[in-house]
Amino acid sequence: MRNLEGREKAIVEAYAFGAILYHFIYASGFFSWIGLTIGGIHPAISVGLIIALLFLEFPVSKKSEQHHIPWYDWVLAVSSLVPTSYYAINYEHTLYSALTPSNLEIVLGLLMFLLCLKE
Repeated sequence: MRNLEGREKAIVEAYAFGAILYHFIYASGFFSWIGLTIGGIHPAISVGLIIALLFLEFPVSKKSEQHHIPWYDWVLAVSSLVPTSYYAINYEHTLYSALTPSNLEIVLGLLMFLLCLKE
């Protein structure tokens, strides 16, 4: 785990707090209480938030920078949010066209697969 300092530490801590807060709100049933049904997209949101956090918190190897997040980990963290956000935004479309994915959906699926292999 990285030993971050300064602004990067504050950003990662705020992001982690937001991810934890989202999961607590979801688990409490608050979304259902206000009439927002997100059961189908919750796994995508959860996976995207957690994988992005993993890229920010854990370096590639023990020899990597421990006090700073390199630019490529920022890119990977943001990249992990792209496929999951697409799925969450286009849930209805992907639900009904699951057997015939578009080229974009295939590329996003491969991207997510590769990102998961990295972690």
